[in-house]
Amino acid sequence: MKKHLLLSSGLFLGSLAVMGQCDTTQINGDLIVSSDIIMSGTYIVSGTFRVDAGATVFVESYSTNGCGQIHVEAAKIDVQGNINADYAGYPGGNPGQGATTVNSVTGDQSALTGCHNKDNAGQITVTGGLAGTAGEGPGAGLAGLNGSVGSGPKQKCGNTSDDYGMVGGSGGAGGGGGASYGGLGTDGGKGGNGSGTHSGNNVSIQSSYAVIAGNGGLGGSAGQTYGTPNGQDIDLGSGGAGAGGGGRSFYPGENGNRGGNGGGAITLIGTDTLIITGTLSAAGENGLAGGKGANGDKTGDCCSDGCNDIGEKTFSAGAGGGAGSGAGSGGGILIKAPMYSAITGNLNANGGNGGNGGAKGNGITDNYGGNIFCSSQTVTTGAGNDGLAGGSGSGGRIKIFTTDCAENILAPVVNVNGGTNAEIGSYFADQDICFVDNTSVENILDENKFVVFPNPASDYAYIKLLTGAFEKESNLTIYDNSGRLIYSHSIEANGANTIQLPIHTFATGSYILVIQNAKGRSSQKLIKY
Repeated sequence: MKKHLLLSSGLFLGSLAVMGQCDTTQINGDLIVSSDIIMSGTYIVSGTFRVDAGATVFVESYSTNGCGQIHVEAAKIDVQGNINADYAGYPGGNPGQGATTVNSVTGDQSALTGCHNKDNAGQITVTGGLAGTAGEGPGAGLAGLNGSVGSGPKQKCGNTSDDYGMVGGSGGAGGGGGASYGGLGTDGGKGGNGSGTHSGNNVSIQSSYAVIAGNGGLGGSAGQTYGTPNGQDIDLGSGGAGAGGGGRSFYPGENGNRGGNGGGAITLIGTDTLIITGTLSAAGENGLAGGKGANGDKTGDCCSDGCNDIGEKTFSAGAGGGAGSGAGSGGGILIKAPMYSAITGNLNANGGNGGNGGAKGNGITDNYGGNIFCSSQTVTTGAGNDGLAGGSGSGGRIKIFTTDCAENILAPVVNVNGGTNAEIGSYFADQDICFVDNTSVENILDENKFVVFPNPASDYAYIKLLTGAFEKESNLTIYDNSGRLIYSHSIEANGANTIQLPIHTFATGSYILVIQNAKGRSSQKLIKY
């Protein structure tokens, strides 16, 4: 993996620039995202990584040679805007092709759509729709099966009466299985059956060969879960399998569509401060529709006698539609903050819904009015069946590792839902015992213990150490109720026990005051009225 060293005291990114793919970029200073940008890979930031409100980091997708993920390690992380890794994970499978081929054991394949060998019996076979391919990734949805063939006799001209031909529509291919990650996706649906149904009035079918309707292919299975629910691993979401192609009849079936991509992965590690008030999203993509089954139709008149009746034609019934493609699973979000954290934003790793099945092919009705020497006739052929939906993707995995320090806030809005009927993913939040410099807050040296008075306060508050004095350089930070850093100031060593804090510009509400120095850290709540 390449490494890039980027030296900057304040790097501002925007205007939909593109940074990195699977590289590691080291930044000495701050990395500020002020407008939309595409990013991918690992960023090691010595200062602050911030996504401003209204700005979105789009994670470059795995399928376009990007990593499909963004990994940021910074001293301070502040996400006010959005990091969007939707559909950036492992790609979905390729679409299945619509059925196009016509065969014949008697060499009469051209008789499906025109006249051939008109005075002799013959047979015609139309192939079934083809299945798509499996998705990519450890939990990829599996491909369905091809639809089966439809077949039947062609027309035959007779001395006194003519027999019509009838070819059953072929089956559509099975749908793609849904992808899995934090839970199980669902299996793909079955392709639609072709129709062999036909009815004739005052006319006979040529009986040398049976009319056979093709069956729809079975759907592909869902992928398998992977990763751990509570470990510090994270991964991309997997892709669903491609949709089935539609079956053939008089016309070719239509192609299916690709499977849905999995969600990407987002990793944020704030070694000092981590604040998320915006949105992190790594959703899986919905599946798309299966291919439409072909319609049936009829040839022209093939015999040369006094009655241009229906018996001179070869008919075909509707084919089955291909089932839909599988959806991608939700991706992964990993957040780590060993010191201060305030996580109140939206975290989304939902899976997608399976694609709709392709529409059935319709049959046809033909009428002959007859004349003084010829009776009236009617032939009707049946419609195929719609394909079923593709498999849905499961939810992904969201993991948060913080501490239970009193000033920390852990109140995200979490979504790890699967698509329709698929399992939810996993959400794990681990708050370790609050430690600062290997010393628990409860045992920090007394010189860091302080009180705030008056409390509540209006214009000024005072900070007083319980014992000792500000004899070492300390840092005072203040966070509002949503966890946003609003004040940071260095307290010089001056031997005093009390300092004055002007708060008249603060909005009414509650705040967390944190004092930290080489000996440790302590916090108190302040109410401003």
